[in-house]
Parts: sequence; C-alpha cells; structure tokens
Amino acid sequence: ELGFPSYDAKHPQHRAASLAAIILGAGTSSRLYQRIREQEGLVYQIYMFPEAYSDCGLLDTYFSSSVGEAEKVVRLIAEELRKFKEEGLLEGELERAKRWVKGMFVRKLESTENRMYWLGENYLLSGKVQPIPHWMEEFERVTEDQVLAAAQNLFKTRKLCIALHTPEKQGKKIARDLSSLDF
Repeated sequence: ELGFPSYDAKHPQHRAASLAAIILGAGTSSRLYQRIREQEGLVYQIYMFPEAYSDCGLLDTYFSSSVGEAEKVVRLIAEELRKFKEEGLLEGELERAKRWVKGMFVRKLESTENRMYWLGENYLLSGKVQPIPHWMEEFERVTEDQVLAAAQNLFKTRKLCIALHTPEKQGKKIARDLSSLDF
C-alpha cells in the first residue's frame, strides 16, 4: 500500500485531488490498472482511492502482487505519478473521471439507507447537508489545472508512506531498495 496525506473534506482542492486519484487508479480504464495489470501483468488488482475526513485526508494506493514483484510495482506506480505530474492529463481523462464519480454516486445512493448514511456522513465532515445535485456540480466545476495542481502538491516522495505485507526478510530488502525512490 502507498499513501499520501491529502486534503480534508472541506478543503477547496479536495475534489480535484479525488479526481486525480480516480484518473490514476479507479476502475479498469485507470492509468495504474492499464499499465501495471494489463500491460505488465504484475498485479491481480490495483486501485487508488481518496479518503476525506473532517481534519485530514488520504490518497491510498492498494495493490496485490507476489513478493518478488512488489518493488517493481512500486517503481511503476512512481513512474506513472511522475508522468502524470510532468505531462498532465490525457485528452478525455477528466471527463471520464467525472462520469465515473457520477455513476458511482448514483449507484451508491440508490437505496434510502445508503442515501441517509451519506447525508449524515457529509454533515459530520462538512457541518452542512448539501443537496446531492450541488455535490455533483462541485465535481463538474473542477478543471484540469486544478487536478494537476493537486497532484503536484500531494504526490511528493517525501510525503509517501508505504506499508508492505511481506515476510520480514523480503520486506526489509524491498524497503532498502526503495529508499532511493523519487518522483
């Protein structure tokens, strides 16, 4: 797992950071899935997801691979983060990410119970209950420049936290070898 501190739920860049995470790691058309699972065949699953709380946030990347491939996977993730920061978004990526958010949101809130849970959670995080269309409009207003600015600010080597679930000997070697990681 790779994690980066991110914005809290009320931060103006929270939605831009969420869209960056979606472009990079949500769904089968995401950059990480396409590169690391489909092209390289190194993982069974890989995804990046945003978490936002009242006082902090997190962009978390999860993957499952063999111990022997873990270092290579982390290096490929770093390469994709570097490429994202340096080259920006590809044509259509932001629109796809916004559609993904809307689709997930609509499916998630299909039941009354889920809708009530979401409204309560939203109130606890932001101190207000926003109508669902307002919440979706906030994502729609996010620009490519805002997504890239969030990525530039959050995806920094010095902010990276890695958790490896490996046997101790292999984990220590991977950690040593990744100490020079830079993006």
